[in-house]
Amino acid sequence: MRELLDAVLSAPAPKEAKPLTREETKALRGVVIGGHPIQINKLRKLLPNCTYYSADQKRIDDNNLRESQFVMFITGYCNHSLADNALRLCRRHDIPTGYSAHVNPDRFLKDIAKLIGREGEENKEMPC
Repeated sequence: MRELLDAVLSAPAPKEAKPLTREETKALRGVVIGGHPIQINKLRKLLPNCTYYSADQKRIDDNNLRESQFVMFITGYCNHSLADNALRLCRRHDIPTGYSAHVNPDRFLKDIAKLIGREGEENKEMPC
């Protein structure tokens, strides 16, 4: 019992996701689903290579998903039928899928970094 407790207490604390550089951020190819129009306008400047689907859309283009590195849902402002359709396609194509409730663009980018596996990596290049 004591060994187990020592092992748990000596385990390193989980690290936060390594921030993405501007170049890495601009190079990301992803799909963002939902979000308020003002938030999406801010994200378009940070993530110009991403495809955005507004909350009032009903269908998602399968080709956009196949070429994406991730799909991120903005949970506070998202259409259920669009989300269900996108999740089905993401599972079919094995695309990393995440959820974010953050309106702040920096926090949203941290959620993407976690999703694509950047947590705790020191010098690894972004996948292309």
